[in-house]
Amino acid sequence: MKVDLYHSLLALQAVARKGSFTAAAGELGVSTSALSQTIKQLERNLGCILLNRSTRSVSLTELGTRLLEKSQPALQQLQSALEDLGQSRGQPTGTLRLNLPRSAWPTVLAPALQDFQSQYPDIKLELYFEESLIDIVKGGFDAGIRNAEAAPADMTAIRISPPFRFVVAGAPDYLNRRGRPQHPTDLVQHDCIPYRFDSSGLYRRWEFETQGQAFTVTVDGPMILNDALIMLDCGVRGLGLIYTTSDLAAGPVARGELELLLEDYAPTPDCFYLYYPDRHQVSPKLRALIDFLKARQRPSPHVSLANL
Repeated sequence: MKVDLYHSLLALQAVARKGSFTAAAGELGVSTSALSQTIKQLERNLGCILLNRSTRSVSLTELGTRLLEKSQPALQQLQSALEDLGQSRGQPTGTLRLNLPRSAWPTVLAPALQDFQSQYPDIKLELYFEESLIDIVKGGFDAGIRNAEAAPADMTAIRISPPFRFVVAGAPDYLNRRGRPQHPTDLVQHDCIPYRFDSSGLYRRWEFETQGQAFTVTVDGPMILNDALIMLDCGVRGLGLIYTTSDLAAGPVARGELELLLEDYAPTPDCFYLYYPDRHQVSPKLRALIDFLKARQRPSPHVSLANL
């Protein structure tokens, strides 16, 4: 495969994945005009239109879809060969794509990224933040990050965070106006902010435990959110009670912006996990991240989520 054709196909792949020349250009580190010219030249060379373009979106034509489907194995083999070459030089290389919720950023990745980049300067991280659960293989991601309840059970996983609890929290101003619930069932009398867990229309359950027995409470309130950090901000602003993780709430609690409630009923602690397809061969770039995160969380057992 010629180098220019290889780069052109990578460019087409990026545009198709992002659905935008601007976003794809940002990913590839080139200008939008240069990327557009690359695709146009590829179309001229092949004598066909590969992309449907509009003022709002970009999508593959039927021929573009067939081209990427047929060329994907060759692209993956060449990318793997280049990464192996980097590994043989003692340094993993390539772009590592991760899918994760925003709530994992401040406590899991943000504190670790500077050290990781210093240790592996040839690995480029692409972080895609979303709350919905997706098929990371179909989405072209190398790995995902979720808590044990949310992560797919058919994946291999490693723990990458200390244990945290889900807790109820509210702003002092709200609590002074509405009172402090003494039991989880009191929450039905309060404005609570449910969290849309994914696109299926289900909401994260407000789970509690007492004397080893788990139970849930159905809550309602003035709004529904699908972003854990925005939900935290709404709680601080006194818009309602929130159900969040103890690590996310720690900062606002220390500053007096939130109070933890019903701590005696908090459920069993959970953790964040990095999960990826159960394959015999893990790419050097993903192996580097796995080993790096495991070293930061010793002991960090290699587990199957199906057993959690």
